[in-house]
Amino acid sequence: SLYSEPPFPLRLCVSDRLFPNLMTSSEQTSQVQSLEDRVDAAHAAAAAVANELRHLIASRGRAVGIFDAFTQPIEFFDRLVSEPGIDWTQVIVFQAGEYLGESPESAFSSQRFLTEHLVLRVPIVSFQPMRGDAANPTAAAVNFSERLAATPPDLAFVSFQLVNATETNPLSEDTVGLTTIRDRLAIAITPRTLLRCRRLFALGAAPAPQGVEGHPNASIFASINS
Repeated sequence: SLYSEPPFPLRLCVSDRLFPNLMTSSEQTSQVQSLEDRVDAAHAAAAAVANELRHLIASRGRAVGIFDAFTQPIEFFDRLVSEPGIDWTQVIVFQAGEYLGESPESAFSSQRFLTEHLVLRVPIVSFQPMRGDAANPTAAAVNFSERLAATPPDLAFVSFQLVNATETNPLSEDTVGLTTIRDRLAIAITPRTLLRCRRLFALGAAPAPQGVEGHPNASIFASINS
């Protein structure tokens, strides 16, 4: 299964040390917390994202989020849509990326997964998908970049594979590019673009950060406050 459970405990951490491909500034803050249970970690991630959504809606009147469905656990989305006090009618969702060549109807489509587990379960105001099956990927990337520039995102929740990805071919300046996810070519928002968000969350397999005890190949939930 594309969304199979990882064969090791999840660890919840918040640390800028987990983003080696990103330049972080002294103004960005981080903290570290450890959770060994996979479901607990997914729920903690959902609670953190939910808190940010509530804060943004209360302070700005809306929230714009980038969500990745390449490798994210279903438990995260199940908990997020059940979180109380989120006015989803003020939330705009951008898809973080899609496997190249996959149509929205494909069983392996990230758009399909995100639609089924988030978009159709809450009354968001707008969903902005990424086209993986476009005949002209560059044109699709430019179109997506224009939509993203018109509605700058406040937060992003993505996989470590995506946030630490190295673009093999930029398609739209430094906003969207081709990268490799699970040994497959994908079109996705670049790490540099993700870091422009006010809050960046990431979840995925990574070595435990230095100074934190636990499984050496745990999954990590991380956050940077910009």
